Amino acid sequence: MHSPILVGVSACLLGAPVRYDGTDKRDPYVCGALARAFRLVPICPEMELGLGVPRRPIRLVRTDEGVRVRDAEDPDNPERDLTEQFRMLADELAPLLARLSGYVFKSRSPSCGVRDVRLYERGGGSRPVATGEFARLVMALYPRLPVVDERQLADPEQRFRFLRRVIALGGSGRDH
Repeated sequence: MHSPILVGVSACLLGAPVRYDGTDKRDPYVCGALARAFRLVPICPEMELGLGVPRRPIRLVRTDEGVRVRDAEDPDNPERDLTEQFRMLADELAPLLARLSGYVFKSRSPSCGVRDVRLYERGGGSRPVATGEFARLVMALYPRLPVVDERQLADPEQRFRFLRRVIALGGSGRDH
């Protein structure tokens, strides 16, 4: 008997009320077709860090030390910096992450966004140019792991490419 193909998913996409304000971002495709095809593994980095719900929102901030994860309500306070905690979490979750054949992240999230996360500059402005800290760490640890966000899954061509890579990796013993 074959092992099921495991795909990590931002827990909010599966309907878990884990966002900072206690809401979810349930995605019909993820909860439907994807859940029927694979065994989904819900992960919410903020909850894994013990931040709870509700919680203060976080953001990516450019500092003298580089891009950091900070409390959105007090971004200049280095005591409210979560960057190292995210790194420790990625290391802690590495045995689970190594078993995944794909990952569906929540778009635009400062934790999980794949590409269009707002990066706040020291002078005040922001631009959607960054990758969420947890997603960045996962992609750095497992560069061959197929990753996508729920908005990319809505595009048939991107969805097909993602699913093809997940199935290929899942059938190959997950060598990423």
